[in-house]
Amino acid sequence: MAARQQEAETWRSCYTRDGGCCFRCGTSRGKLDCHHRLGGGLGPDTMENRVMLHGFGNNLYDADGNVLCHGYVHTESDDAQVNGWVISRHDPRLPQHIPVRHWQLGMVFLSVSGRVVPEENVVAWTVDGTEPLTEGDLEQLGSGTLA
Repeated sequence: MAARQQEAETWRSCYTRDGGCCFRCGTSRGKLDCHHRLGGGLGPDTMENRVMLHGFGNNLYDADGNVLCHGYVHTESDDAQVNGWVISRHDPRLPQHIPVRHWQLGMVFLSVSGRVVPEENVVAWTVDGTEPLTEGDLEQLGSGTLA
């Protein structure tokens, strides 16, 4: 798949997963950007590394002086890293293993397949480390119904 096509597909999937809202504040007003948590060409263009943030580029304020979340996470790097919106290039973990703060759900894990799983619900990981598992997932695995 060509890089632009992959990026467009990831953007659409993230927009759907995030409900057309900013992952940090929940607004659906204005422009949304599909932000790389691990950026600078280091992170994959995949669901676990991307979140929708309102704003455009790294602009911190809109014309009315309101803070834009995409600009905020690039400006306030310490807070952004603590909350998982930005991943340090020195962090050896994969993006799916670094929780990120959701405006409504609190700290969550983003899976490779596009799931959003609250941190407190994760009881195990798939053998390949790509998917967080909940008690319900383990029950389905035990009954053979988990896809």
